Amino acid sequence: LQVGDVFTYQTIARLSALLDQRSEKESESSGEQFILSGESGLLPIQQWFFEKSEGNSHKDISHFNQSVLLGIDKTINESIVKRSIEQIKAQHDALRFKYYKKDNEWHQVYEPESEVSGVINEDFREVKGKDELRNIIKETSEKYQRSLDIEKGELIRVVWIQTPQSETQNRLLIVIHHLAVDGVSWRILLEDLELLVSGLRSGGKTDLGKKGSSYRQWFEELQKYGQGERLLNQRTYWENVSRNITELPDDKDYEDETNIKIKIRVKDILTLSTKLGEKETKKLLQDVPSVYHTEINDILLSALAKTISGYSKTNKVTIELEGHGREELESESDTDQTTDTTHTVGWFTTHYPVFLDLKEVKEESGLDVTADRVIA
Repeated sequence: LQVGDVFTYQTIARLSALLDQRSEKESESSGEQFILSGESGLLPIQQWFFEKSEGNSHKDISHFNQSVLLGIDKTINESIVKRSIEQIKAQHDALRFKYYKKDNEWHQVYEPESEVSGVINEDFREVKGKDELRNIIKETSEKYQRSLDIEKGELIRVVWIQTPQSETQNRLLIVIHHLAVDGVSWRILLEDLELLVSGLRSGGKTDLGKKGSSYRQWFEELQKYGQGERLLNQRTYWENVSRNITELPDDKDYEDETNIKIKIRVKDILTLSTKLGEKETKKLLQDVPSVYHTEINDILLSALAKTISGYSKTNKVTIELEGHGREELESESDTDQTTDTTHTVGWFTTHYPVFLDLKEVKEESGLDVTADRVIA
């Protein structure tokens, strides 16, 4: 059930009937259960990545990854890890994506057989000292993060690291290209990994259940949504937002005598950090939202917008925000929801602009006062 359903179907009987209807529809429109092959369209965030990467080297494109380094009990052997990873790759088809460029356009296809070896074994049991172990694990992690190749279908590396006897745990490094994973995906993968490893070690459950909707199904659903009347009616709003996007003014002119822009490097940047105490944190999280009947995100956005407004000397500020991208799509029919991405691995992230007119913020919510307090 969605929150809006409670307002639309205002009796238990009608909600119950809605659930029955959706249950039947879900069984009819379950995810693709076999090992997928063929092409899947690129989601907007993936298209954005390739557009931003235009002109970058093959190495740079393949290095855009995410990784986790896990501690893993020494009673778990390499065989258990390998079998777990094999099952995860069979369950989550996005880990077998492969990319190629044709007619200056990138394409994404499912490879039935992954070319990547299941698990790589690194044996550091003879390493002496914690500092040396820490350094060699860091070097090893960096090496495998540089080893991906999206055009060969090498989107994932799993490295089982054996540590000296003095260590209570071995390590498991998992590196996945961002094209195939996001923050929500990691939670899904780690939950599945824990279930499989525990099950294989104890003889318990190792069934991950039915697959959720595939990345390809979500792409197709998103295409239909993009052509629907509900979204097209918002076109004027989004065009107006895009017209109000302006770049921040520069503090300094970063051009040399030949009018070539000078690259800003990390060493040229100063970062200032501060922390709120317990008293200020309570005011921010509890007192201010209750006074202005708003949420913490609105407060922080208002403070940021006010800061930018003071710096850029304009009352109109556009800020790019990021979402997880797995929202339930509004359809033309109340029951026409055919996809379920709650257990789907892939890159679903959305970027979208939020336009704030500081005059309206002040008049409608009084948040200019709040923003002063937050900034202070």
